[in-house]
Amino acid sequence: MFVEKLNKKQEGFYVIEEEKTIQDGKWEGYLEHDNVSHESIVIYTGPNFTGTKVDNFFISTPSETPWKTYLKVFSESEKIYITYESQGDQVEAEDINQVQNTLADTIKNLNNYKAATDASINNLEIRTTNLEETKASKTYMDTELNKVYKKEEVFTKDEVLQRIQDIIGAAPEALDTLEEIALALNEDPDFAATVTNLLAQKVDKVPGKGLSTEDFTTAEKQKLADIEEGANKYTHPSTHPASMIVETSEKRFVSDAERAAWDDAYQQKHSHSNKAVLDTIDQGAINTWNNKAEPQDIPTKVSQLENDEGYVTEEDLSGLGQGDMLKSVYDKDNDGVVDKAKTVTGPVTWNQLKGEL
Repeated sequence: MFVEKLNKKQEGFYVIEEEKTIQDGKWEGYLEHDNVSHESIVIYTGPNFTGTKVDNFFISTPSETPWKTYLKVFSESEKIYITYESQGDQVEAEDINQVQNTLADTIKNLNNYKAATDASINNLEIRTTNLEETKASKTYMDTELNKVYKKEEVFTKDEVLQRIQDIIGAAPEALDTLEEIALALNEDPDFAATVTNLLAQKVDKVPGKGLSTEDFTTAEKQKLADIEEGANKYTHPSTHPASMIVETSEKRFVSDAERAAWDDAYQQKHSHSNKAVLDTIDQGAINTWNNKAEPQDIPTKVSQLENDEGYVTEEDLSGLGQGDMLKSVYDKDNDGVVDKAKTVTGPVTWNQLKGEL
């Protein structure tokens, strides 16, 4: 099949996708167009970059025709789709030969069509002669003539070529063959109905508004409509109710009853002041303390102390026999009290007791 050539571009490039059939796990051959950017070659198992990406392929360039690209692709899928960029095709002698072959095939087909048309016309002429010869009836003639195409119903060779040219001439370069049109329509026999259904699903353009993937759904718009005016303007309150705070063992509130109990306990408390005790200390005692004796002046023997209180001394007891007092003599009733002491009223000094004895 003759592949339409692409004109060379000074700027920009063509984007081409070729469908290839995998046999025995691989496909290899030349890409249909020349001057391919090898970095742009991408292969998928589905059209338009769908399916699974195929990375297992090799690229080579023939030394005699460096503008061509040879691929060897390995895949387990039935088909692969090769997409690449090209600046246009290189015109070769082989291309001219293919054009000549295509033209020769076209002329051959037209000649065959002409031969068939001539045979049909010749057949009509023979049948007309036979009718004249047999002098067929008018009814038979009318019946047979109704089977023959009228002149205005039959196209000549030039008319056929012109009709073809009319179809191709109005089409863009990428859609000037029936095959290209079929591919553009994705071989959909009901393409018009498919496009109509897709258009029925579109979102109408509203003046002053744009469409994006972030448009709100009906449910989201209803939710926003229920929000009061200025609801997003939150102001933190200066006070909070105590009920919103959770108490712990370390942090608790004091009730009015507890506060009253503590206040009552505070009112009834008593305090001790060292000042009152200090006030009772005689100033002379303070002076005495300030004039305390030095260690070397402290007496070390009992005989060195003064008997200010008139305690009984060994000397006082020396005239009494030093231990000859008998309980049976001084405490005859055995009640633990000296009998003579019971007869004296008030405090008894040692001298009084001694005189009684």
